[in-house]
Amino acid sequence: MGFPKAHLTVDGLPAAIHQARTLTAVCESVLVVAGWNATGLQRHASERIKVIASPHWWREEPLESVRRGLKALPDGDVLILPVDAPAPTMTALTRIANASGTAVPFYEGARGHPIKLAHELREHVLSKPAPAGLRNFLTDACRVEVEDAGVLLNLNKPATWARWIRFRSTTYTLSAIPKSQGTEVEPHAQRTTQ
Repeated sequence: MGFPKAHLTVDGLPAAIHQARTLTAVCESVLVVAGWNATGLQRHASERIKVIASPHWWREEPLESVRRGLKALPDGDVLILPVDAPAPTMTALTRIANASGTAVPFYEGARGHPIKLAHELREHVLSKPAPAGLRNFLTDACRVEVEDAGVLLNLNKPATWARWIRFRSTTYTLSAIPKSQGTEVEPHAQRTTQ
C-alpha cells in the first residue's frame, strides 16, 4: 500500500480500533493483538477493548498472534479478524457470531472473515502444529452464507481501501497516522457473546 495499512484511520481512529468498536456489537470484549506499536493503540483501549503486544510479530506467522490472543482471553468462542480485513456489516457479523460451532463466512462461494472459532477448538489451535495456519483447524467449520461482499476484502492496496470506504459509507473520514505514533498491528481475536 506504500505505508502500513494499520496507519490508516477511520473517523479519526486507527483501523484496528475502529474494527474493535464495530465488533463490540456482537462481542462481550475485544482484544487487539498489536505489533511493535502496542503502546500507540493502548491509549484507545477501554473497558471492553484491550490491547496486548505481540513482541515478535515481524518474525512470526499470523497464527502466533492468534494464539497469543487466545491465551489472553477467557474461555469461550472468539471471532478472529485480521487488521487488513474490515469488519463486515452488522447483519453478517451477527450471522457469523450466532452460527453454531466454528464458522467461516462465504460470499458467492468464496471464504472470508471474520472467522468464528468455537471454544472446543481452542486447545487444538494452541497446541497443534499448523503448517497452513488457522485453515488447518477450519476443515469442519460451518459455512455461513452472507450477503456482504465485504467479508472478502483485503485492504492491501489504496484502491481496495477506497472501494471499501465507498461500499460502506461516504461518512468516513480518512487519514494516515504519522509513523511515529505507530499503529501496525497483527490479527486480533474477539470473544463473542455467549
